[in-house]
Amino acid sequence: MKSDRIVCVGAPFFAAGEACSGRVWCLLCLLAALATPALRAQPAADAMPPWPADAQIVSAETLRQLLAGRTFQARLTNGNGWRFQYQGDYLFVDLASGARDKGRWHTTDGRSCVTYEGRFPSGCSEMRAGPGGVVYLRRNSTGEIVTLRPE
Repeated sequence: MKSDRIVCVGAPFFAAGEACSGRVWCLLCLLAALATPALRAQPAADAMPPWPADAQIVSAETLRQLLAGRTFQARLTNGNGWRFQYQGDYLFVDLASGARDKGRWHTTDGRSCVTYEGRFPSGCSEMRAGPGGVVYLRRNSTGEIVTLRPE
């Protein structure tokens, strides 16, 4: 016996294994399943790891002074390395993978913004000041707090 019902799998809006019937419901099931990865692409605000206890929110001017003319090294939790070099109005970024880019940067209160010239996505990241010239950066893609250590 042939069934005209489709089981909706992988969509959080439907119960596991819930069957849909009719074109509209099946289309909604498909759209929900396709949208799920996009909905999970940015971490939820309540799922973000906390800032280190010594991290301080600073003004745009103070953050600019902490970054300008300096070079920082960072190691991500996945082991990849970053190198940030702030020269004048430009930020030069080198990744351990060999990828590199540069762009114009500026600060706002508690954030650093970059307009990259190449393939890196432009945007702003939350930043906090730490002790000894350390700067903390929250990755937009994962929420991970990355420690930028001065060279």
